[in-house]
Amino acid sequence: MVIMAGVTLNFVVKRLCEIYLSPSVPEAPRCPIVWWGAAALPLARDLQPAVILLDINMPGMDGIEVSQRLRDDPATAHIPIIVMSAQDRLRATGPLMPVNDRLPKPFDLTVLYATVARWAQAS
Repeated sequence: MVIMAGVTLNFVVKRLCEIYLSPSVPEAPRCPIVWWGAAALPLARDLQPAVILLDINMPGMDGIEVSQRLRDDPATAHIPIIVMSAQDRLRATGPLMPVNDRLPKPFDLTVLYATVARWAQAS
């Protein structure tokens, strides 16, 4: 599941889903993209994604609040969260965000793919 406000990573996210969530397997989980933090909470409860990629800067409910709410909900607390943002933003919000991993933008696609694969296998 991807929770981000911008559209710049659409291609990357689409490719990531194609690699790790194969459409050739009928029971494979889907990889929804959610643009608003508040919309992600019930979706994460319902879908139980293997991994959540989370942006910090979003309109309305930001990534900090989304991560806190996901961790506070017993139905979603176990889902690995990978936050992606600018390095300075990651440093500033680090202690406020209960996440499993952090990826500074811009990031190497190989690192992104490996990080998602590692957390997806761990979940």
